[in-house]
Parts: sequence; C-alpha cells; structure tokens
Amino acid sequence: MKGLTVNPIESPQVCALCARIASSLTVRSHKEDRFGVAQLSGSNAATISTLLSCLLAVENLMGKKTNLQSSTQYLTGPANIKWAALSPARRDAMTTNGIAAANKKDGPHYSKAYSMADILRTSLYQIVSNFHNEMGSSSKAGLLEKDWIVAGKLLYGSHELLVQKLRLFLDFQAN
Repeated sequence: MKGLTVNPIESPQVCALCARIASSLTVRSHKEDRFGVAQLSGSNAATISTLLSCLLAVENLMGKKTNLQSSTQYLTGPANIKWAALSPARRDAMTTNGIAAANKKDGPHYSKAYSMADILRTSLYQIVSNFHNEMGSSSKAGLLEKDWIVAGKLLYGSHELLVQKLRLFLDFQAN
C-alpha cells in the first residue's frame, strides 16, 4: 500500500504489530526459505535497517544520546558489563538541566515511546538470536554493514550508527 502512513503516537498498537510481524517473518525466513530469497533480495537487511532506525528515532524522542561513541567511553565492570562513563561536561549539563531531563520522562508520550522501544528491541533480539552465526561471520569478515544494513537512504540515523547499534545487539547475544 503505497502512501500509507501511520502516526505512532495515535496508533502505537499498529506500529508494535508491524514490528513484531516484520521480525517474525524475518526469523521464519531463516528456517523456511530454502533458496535464500529473503537474504539474497535484501529484505532481511531492509527489515533490520528499518527496525534499528525506528529504535534510534524512538530513543532520541525519549532523550537518549544517539551519537557515535568510541570504545573508550565505556568502563568495564564485573561480568564484563559495559557502563557508560560520563564526561565532566555531560555530568554538569545533567545536573543543571535536571528539570528539563525530568520533564521528558514525565511527558505525555514517554510511556508510549518506552513501550515502543521495548517492542523494537525485542524484535531485533529475536532476529539477532536467530541469525547470530551469520551476523557473527559477517562481522568477523568486516561485512556486517554490507550484509545487514541497506546501502541506500535510511529512515533515521547514519549507516555507522546503525552498524554500531547492531554490534551492541550482537555483543549482548554473544554473552
């Protein structure tokens, strides 16, 4: 249906259902697509790119930081858990703008965005857990972006940001 648009604020159930259906179809393609049509046609990469872009957009709406981060910005704690290290400037901004940050969470759309982010993460985890071996091989060969992220224009974010987010899902699945 060309031209169909859905406002996620007005119909979050439709968006949630679409995310779940897209991830379920992608997962089923892994088991039932004997000839690899979904993989060869790029529909799995399109699904993952779309879900990652949507997740980044929703997280941005929730006030989460969505820029690229280097590996030096993490502190590793017990059980190899990565904790984000805040720079002094970021800490100062959080304390001086504490009221603004609190208002985002108290906003009328925060609970809908939070539940949508949860659904998008669950959908992505479902795909990553089923395609983990293939994605891991692509990552080791340096082809993760080529194999699992579409080459064209993205809905939201950059190619580098989507690859970084996908790697986070892969790292979580590996542990």
